Amino acid sequence: MQKFLLFFHGINNHLKADEWYLRDSKLFVDELIKQEYAPASVNRILATIRAFGRWLRDEGVITHDPCWKIRELQIAPLKPKRVDDLSFHRLMKTSDVLTSGQQSEHSQNFRNKTMMALLNNSGLRIHEILGVKLWQFHDKGKKLVEVRCKGGKIRDVRISKECCELINEYISVHRTDGSDYLFTNRYGDNLSRNGIAKAIHRVAGVANVRLRLQEKIHVTPHKFRHRHAYNVRQLKGDSFAAQRLGHSSLAYIGRYATSDSKEEEDLVEKV
Repeated sequence: MQKFLLFFHGINNHLKADEWYLRDSKLFVDELIKQEYAPASVNRILATIRAFGRWLRDEGVITHDPCWKIRELQIAPLKPKRVDDLSFHRLMKTSDVLTSGQQSEHSQNFRNKTMMALLNNSGLRIHEILGVKLWQFHDKGKKLVEVRCKGGKIRDVRISKECCELINEYISVHRTDGSDYLFTNRYGDNLSRNGIAKAIHRVAGVANVRLRLQEKIHVTPHKFRHRHAYNVRQLKGDSFAAQRLGHSSLAYIGRYATSDSKEEEDLVEKV
């Protein structure tokens, strides 16, 4: 709202509500577009000033709706942000090759492989995994317990047998002691978010060497969460996906539902 008030005062040299007209609102939206605000941001700002204008009208301060003809901007469909099946296969296969190398590099590569498997299997955010300590890994229960998640939530997260086996091997053979955290760097200190992001980028870089330009893997740790969410949603629906992601509402699940053009084509053929 403050942006609009500053803009209105700048072009009119006053803040008289009864002189707020449709042309003022249109010019403001045009200015936001010129400043390269994202369509979603423009729509949010427009919704705020539209509500304010209608409130002024309903209260009798003005006699008209100063935003009544302005439509929301069209938002382009979101592209899938997840790691797709083929890219995940290539990342893990590259990790298999890297972990067969020399021992000094082997341990760090095995840690990266385990981290990617856990990101994919748990759906946790990278900072949530980096905060996990050794005592929180329950092998027999196949879960991570009392994980501190976004918003201060504490929850248990189940993981697969295969993921547990990787974590066990990492702890017993490849992990460097030095802190209580599950994942450590080569000096035994807890990992940084930037450090593991760079490590995963290096794995992708090796995988990309033999790939054509259009096949190159562009990966971030958070894309594994999107992959987990998409797969869980496909298998068990929105409610279970929200539970796995730690969301108390279904409102955010749609962001994980986007399909690529090939998936859409296959789906249409089955309808």
